[in-house]
Amino acid sequence: MKFVEYYNENYYEKLFSRKDTFRKVFELLNDKKAVILETGTLRIKDNWKGDGQSTVLFDKYVQLMGGRFVSIDNNPKNIDTSKSCVSVNTEFICEDSVKALNKISNDESFPKIDVLYLDSFNLDVTNFHPSALHHIKELTAISPKLKKGTIIFVDDNKRVKSGGKGTYVQDYLENIGAKKIFDEYQVGFVL
Repeated sequence: MKFVEYYNENYYEKLFSRKDTFRKVFELLNDKKAVILETGTLRIKDNWKGDGQSTVLFDKYVQLMGGRFVSIDNNPKNIDTSKSCVSVNTEFICEDSVKALNKISNDESFPKIDVLYLDSFNLDVTNFHPSALHHIKELTAISPKLKKGTIIFVDDNKRVKSGGKGTYVQDYLENIGAKKIFDEYQVGFVL
């Protein structure tokens, strides 16, 4: 079974505003063994509408298709909650995401990334700048591990008219000519 079919049967209807964008990412992966890295891990079990449960989705992908999945979060409680919801295939790093991504970038044994999902810094809808700034720092920190074809996407894109978590990431990626693949609740690009 193709992973997109598994996704459609088990997760699609649970994801509300994220359902089509996650599906697009899995379609683009096309069942290949992938290196997936996310910032901001699952916080509340089964909170599909609120958090999106990306950690569960990526864990299941590498369970079924192979590859490597690393989830980064600076809150040990979130890591513990996540560990109770996923398989042993998921690797966790409990550290500030920018610092962790920088370490990964300098680790010669860590492979290039196929999917980068940025969702670590909660969005304040009255002031999107701190979150947006954090996510461009993440992208900068991990950039040596990106390659042609890497899928990069950010959550909470269109939460407020003036901007969201991905505002600066989107501006940067558009300026370097990355291909935009969606611009909805999440914004996504392929390098």
